[in-house]
Amino acid sequence: MGNNFYDLGQVAEMLQVRPEMVWTFIQSGQLRSMRLGKRTIRIMDVDLQDFISRLRGVVVTQKQQQAN
Repeated sequence: MGNNFYDLGQVAEMLQVRPEMVWTFIQSGQLRSMRLGKRTIRIMDVDLQDFISRLRGVVVTQKQQQAN
């Protein structure tokens, strides 16, 4: 991991979701992003990894609750 930046399409492809879903994550504050100019948004790799880690925690917690 370095200081890589991704656009919405790249993040959507990595997460296997539509770009609109990535935009929803950004608007809800779940995924941090940077606006560069009027129409350019970028997501840093560290922010993407943090988002994924938090998602994993939610999935694990939900599975643990279902097991109890």
